[in-house]
Amino acid sequence: DGETGYWNQHTTTLQIWWYNNVSQCDKILCPNETDISFYKGMFPNKSVAVMRSIMSYTPDFPSYGWEDKVIISGPLTREYNGLQQIMVAKRFEVPIYIPPMGQERMPKDSWTSAKSLDVNYLDYTDWNTWMKNLSSYKYAVNLPGVTAAASFSLNCAWWGIPCIGDVHADTQRICFPELSVKYNDINTAIKLADILKEDKKYYEHISNRAKETVRKEFTKEKFLKIVSE
Repeated sequence: DGETGYWNQHTTTLQIWWYNNVSQCDKILCPNETDISFYKGMFPNKSVAVMRSIMSYTPDFPSYGWEDKVIISGPLTREYNGLQQIMVAKRFEVPIYIPPMGQERMPKDSWTSAKSLDVNYLDYTDWNTWMKNLSSYKYAVNLPGVTAAASFSLNCAWWGIPCIGDVHADTQRICFPELSVKYNDINTAIKLADILKEDKKYYEHISNRAKETVRKEFTKEKFLKIVSE
């Protein structure tokens, strides 16, 4: 689930320990196709494959129905680039919400500054409650500072919520190809937000295809097929 290169934020001793451990593995499994070239370069003699994200079980309850509000994937931290996400979300001109990562895991000012930025933190919940609440949003933004499993984009696709996000994440790129942007390309992300807000047919096209794609491409059967290959 961790992003490529996470280990190099630590001490040199730990980096070497990580490298030595992975070099002893029989096979390397990573979250995204875009991660393969990294591991192939680091470990050229190893077998590398994708272990794509899926929902271990799917919601058995109906959607609350979209309301005029937008949710971003995370707070104002290095991992989530919350400020950039907020700047994109503001283009929709609707209330902005942030899912919690736990107060103890974030800088204190991530919480205290939320009101001045005109954003709202959600309470921490179990997965079912999270998915029910998520179904009520009309727009989503997932532009983190790192690429990992990107389950946020996967969850949005289940409800057909158009999500502007990271092109390097399989869940985002496959479910929302037209809304996927390169790292730090906030300019394109803002333009896409404007189109989604103004063009109802485009919005419906993105939504319907995402719902169809996530149910076809992110199943247990597809997961096992990809891993076995």
